[in-house]
Amino acid sequence: NSSSSSSSTTVTPPTLDGDAKATINGSSYKVGDKIRVSYYLQSPVKFCGIQCSVNYNSEVLKADTSAVVMDNLAGAMCNPALDNEIRFLSSAATAVNDFSKEKLLFSCEFEVLAATTSDVTINVSDILDNDIQGIPSDKYTITAKIEKV
Repeated sequence: NSSSSSSSTTVTPPTLDGDAKATINGSSYKVGDKIRVSYYLQSPVKFCGIQCSVNYNSEVLKADTSAVVMDNLAGAMCNPALDNEIRFLSSAATAVNDFSKEKLLFSCEFEVLAATTSDVTINVSDILDNDIQGIPSDKYTITAKIEKV
């Protein structure tokens, strides 16, 4: 009679910082990855002004303020120097912003700093038609796209 027994042990190697995962808006990225967050707007109503803020957690993401893009907005201005927020606006004398077909409203690149779950969100404070009346939120849609760069 002979008997044998065997056992095996699986050793999980320690996680290196470069392998740590962050979940940003539901997608997984490594610490150190650079991502681009883009917001696209579509509205049948032309507008002369818009004011928005993009909110994020600066302990999780570092904004690359040189990579802000707002090319489709007339008279666009941006303040990226705030903690956890980038504010931007566009102002024109007439409703020259035509987003009847979906176009890029805003994009910025970020570096992932920490392995945690976080979101980047956009908040529209005002969007004004040619008569400087507020355009209701059911008259426009904003969609987000996040991609690794």
